[in-house]
Amino acid sequence: MMKKFLCLLIILLFFFVPTLSEAKKSLGHKKAPVKEKKSKHKVNNPAPQVISEPKEFEEIEPDGKSEKMQNEPKTEESQEIVEEEEVKAHETVVEYTKEQEYKFMHEMLKVYKDQYENNYLDRENTLKLAKTYLDLGQRSTAKAYYMQLYNMYPDDPNIQFEMGKYYYACKQYNAALEFFKLSLASGNLRNIEVNEYTRKTYAKLGDEENELLYTNIINHLEVN
Repeated sequence: MMKKFLCLLIILLFFFVPTLSEAKKSLGHKKAPVKEKKSKHKVNNPAPQVISEPKEFEEIEPDGKSEKMQNEPKTEESQEIVEEEEVKAHETVVEYTKEQEYKFMHEMLKVYKDQYENNYLDRENTLKLAKTYLDLGQRSTAKAYYMQLYNMYPDDPNIQFEMGKYYYACKQYNAALEFFKLSLASGNLRNIEVNEYTRKTYAKLGDEENELLYTNIINHLEVN
């Protein structure tokens, strides 16, 4: 009995084992569906960017405010502020211009002094040196050079005229008038500039009669 059972078991294994192996092979060729891994972090799809037009191209609806502000009359206070700013700006420009002029005059002064040391008889250079010192407000130094010129060329009408302008700048009008009259008599009688300085000097001295006289002389010279 036992032998029969074993024989039956062997027969069954002989028939069923190949079919099981083939079934396993067929199942092995089929790929199992790959499950998509879900990310732990949620990824939000970026929203499409809306590119706005530059402000300068945007159409702005007129609200009437800017036009109204332009048409509004300026108050006295705002007008005063504007005037003060204009005055300050003008003063700044004037101050800067003066600084540049002084700087330039100091540079030229050095040049004139060097030339004077090389040749003190150079009339034109000594005159420029005297004028520059006068413009810089150094009147005593300027006078020394003016007097040197006058002592060297006492009959020169142009040097006499320059002496008169020096005294006029120093507000010594009587001394200035003497030199202007001397210059006129020495050859500058028809010189409009000398006559004009003479007229202004009479005006400073309050001599209206001679001021009018030289006004008429200047008018006559300008016509002829």
